[in-house]
Amino acid sequence: VQLLCDAGIRSVQELFSIADENDEQRLSDIHGIGQKTARTLIDELKDGRLRQLVAHLQAQGLQFNEAEPSEDSEGAADTPFKGQVWVITGSFQEFQPRSRAAELITKLGGNVVGAISGSTTHLLAGSGAGSKYDKALERGMTVVNEEQFLAMLPEGGQAG
Repeated sequence: VQLLCDAGIRSVQELFSIADENDEQRLSDIHGIGQKTARTLIDELKDGRLRQLVAHLQAQGLQFNEAEPSEDSEGAADTPFKGQVWVITGSFQEFQPRSRAAELITKLGGNVVGAISGSTTHLLAGSGAGSKYDKALERGMTVVNEEQFLAMLPEGGQAG
């Protein structure tokens, strides 16, 4: 569930829409969810019994809709990577393990996926980046190194 929320999916209705559209790619683009898991999620979300249960719970007053942002919620300044899809490759000095970089990206509103696809917007390239680096350049996407990435972080969002 946390992976889905970190990827910007904020409601059960949005999950049902993804299932109705058979959008396996949207789910498998989420770092930590593979093709097989995406297919299983879609199959489960299409199950009429699950939808009946959700409808029953809603009738009892449980809310499944996306919450409206409050004045206290994070503002745009706190989510500079919102709408961005990142791939991380190579090794880093500040981010060991490199999952620390992924955590920062998601904390700042971005999504991290394991492979470059049509939805990928950014590549964080460490030393020894390899084929993902080449693919990102071919596709003309934004490629940043560790130093550039650190400079992109808002104050207080640094690696340490």
